[in-house]
Amino acid sequence: AITMRIEGAGIFEGSSRKTAKYRSGAKIRSLIINGDGTETNVAFYSSYTDLEKDCKTPEGQGANGGHVSTYCEGPENYRVHMYDSAKYLEITVKSTVSRKDISVTRQALDFNLKGRKLEWRYKNGYSFAVILRGNTYKNGEDGLIKYPKEITGEYLFVRGLPGFEAINADVNLRTTKFANEEARKIASEGYVKVKFPSVFEIDAGDYNEMILLAARKGEAWVKSAMGVVMKLAGEFEDTKNRKILLEAPFADGYDEFTMTLVNDGLADDSVRTQKTVFKIKKNSDGIWMVTSALRSWRCWEGRGHQDFSAVMCS
Repeated sequence: AITMRIEGAGIFEGSSRKTAKYRSGAKIRSLIINGDGTETNVAFYSSYTDLEKDCKTPEGQGANGGHVSTYCEGPENYRVHMYDSAKYLEITVKSTVSRKDISVTRQALDFNLKGRKLEWRYKNGYSFAVILRGNTYKNGEDGLIKYPKEITGEYLFVRGLPGFEAINADVNLRTTKFANEEARKIASEGYVKVKFPSVFEIDAGDYNEMILLAARKGEAWVKSAMGVVMKLAGEFEDTKNRKILLEAPFADGYDEFTMTLVNDGLADDSVRTQKTVFKIKKNSDGIWMVTSALRSWRCWEGRGHQDFSAVMCS
């Protein structure tokens, strides 16, 4: 089911709350797609980068016989980098916000880029693998392409992006029926096999060291549940919104509770939201101590996952 919240859409007459008239310039404020809640039912899909039309070579490249680098814009923070060496054309995927590069393939220097497209595979709104059609060649004693070149096969090279490096396969176009579907299947199966931790465990000792130090100084807040909550939350800064949820097992007489701290709209170009869940318990001296702390993140659009996860944003 798809639910849309539309801003300024309806034209209402009088006090009526129903209408069949809508403004053509109305904006969709939010869009919610409801499935059955299982990740496996979120479809895999693709986008493409044309290695001939979507790429630019900076001016001055190749002067005096130097190497040539060509760059193609990709999704999110990725771009394709193609550069020549003495014996081959290297095609890699680079991240503009990290130093992680993924080598897709090495091709002959005269590799035909006309109509050649690199396929990006997506899940949950962000890319995790690429697929590219290319050749394999007979190599010389140095392990590099031997010239005159001799093509030994044509393959679909399937490569996982950072975090998914285990996805690495070459699909033989000459021997594999429905090779494109097989390449996508390999990428999808590789995605499913990656274990995503939902939370990151923080050492509670760091918080308890602060609490015990304050207790030794005789500070009263260590014996106040709300006092400890405010200390753990810290200053309200570098975030647009903050929510604190406290849950106790009983309405009164409790000696333990859960605190969920959510900072949303962070002043960070990668992480949008940080959520920390604290388990807090009163010890025999009446001091509230942290027994566990779990953290997860949600990324800004185009920087990774849109759900809470321990996977770092890009």
